[in-house]
Amino acid sequence: MVLFMRSLPVNSKFQIISYGSKSEYFSGNAELVPYNEANSERAIKYIEKIEANMGGNEELTPLRNAVEILKKDQSGGSKNIFLLTDGGVGIGGQCNIP
Repeated sequence: MVLFMRSLPVNSKFQIISYGSKSEYFSGNAELVPYNEANSERAIKYIEKIEANMGGNEELTPLRNAVEILKKDQSGGSKNIFLLTDGGVGIGGQCNIP
């Protein structure tokens, strides 16, 4: 994940959603944050503290939340979601997000 952070393009925005049976936002709220040195360093510290201890592997809710965050962002440009998991995917064929 640190490699992802260091590879983001200049002038991009990002959000990290940790998930399990609950979800948590890196920035504390459901909004994209600008990629800059301060936010990058803050995000790397956050990433280094992430542990697989949030109970379960429920991907559907954080995926839906990520889609909503992208829909709210009006800055234009390419919009991507990267799902990184520590194990099995719990939603299987249920993922139908418009």
